Amino acid sequence: ILDAIESPKLTNRQGSTLIYPIAIDRNTKEFILIKLSQLSEPLSFFLDTFFHIYKNHTELLLAAEIDELTGLQNRKAFDRICNSLFNPKLSSDDMEITASETCFAMIDLDHFKQVNDEFGHLYGDEVLLLFAQLMIREFRTSDFLFRYGGEEFAVILTDANPGAAYEILERFRKSAELFNYPQVGCKTMSIGYTVTDIDKNAALIIDEADQALYYSKKNGRNQTNCFLRLVDSGEIETKESEPILYF
Repeated sequence: ILDAIESPKLTNRQGSTLIYPIAIDRNTKEFILIKLSQLSEPLSFFLDTFFHIYKNHTELLLAAEIDELTGLQNRKAFDRICNSLFNPKLSSDDMEITASETCFAMIDLDHFKQVNDEFGHLYGDEVLLLFAQLMIREFRTSDFLFRYGGEEFAVILTDANPGAAYEILERFRKSAELFNYPQVGCKTMSIGYTVTDIDKNAALIIDEADQALYYSKKNGRNQTNCFLRLVDSGEIETKESEPILYF
């Protein structure tokens, strides 16, 4: 089975048992196991061909949702996954996660424009690439990681209440600020996050995280803030309810 998972094609055939690996996303490879009482050569050829085509089709779909520079999921994937998780009425699949166990965070590299201005866009791209690699290393495989745009990133933290989300995000922030980027040196980040809720749609969840991020940037940068905590403390005020908007 392990051989089959690592291989791009059929690798394991024991009697009438066939194993085909299928890529699901950047972290997950599942496999399809087929057991037959008898396996003829024509049937074997048909199955090999069918799953080869299916695998190629799946990889093309995945490639369309991957940011070319960082390897993280891109804005197209972000919109699709957010609709699936936070707009269940519009979802066509079974991706909905219990809202009380999910938090959403926006991350912005501090003063990133200075990197491009001082060192050039080549070094700026290297910072973004290395930062994305830090995200992949530090966050859990169950979390969804996105390049939201430019130097802004987004994370969906599954199975995490506000306290756990804060610990995860703060651990990442403190670890990443010690990383020494070639030529550029160390870079800090600002983070804002919120808790998802069944009464919130994707647009509202993103807006709340963005407000918390703006607060972090406005009040010294290099910090993590939770939208609900800021509202409870009176640091920011909730906006009047607006019509529900979907992607």
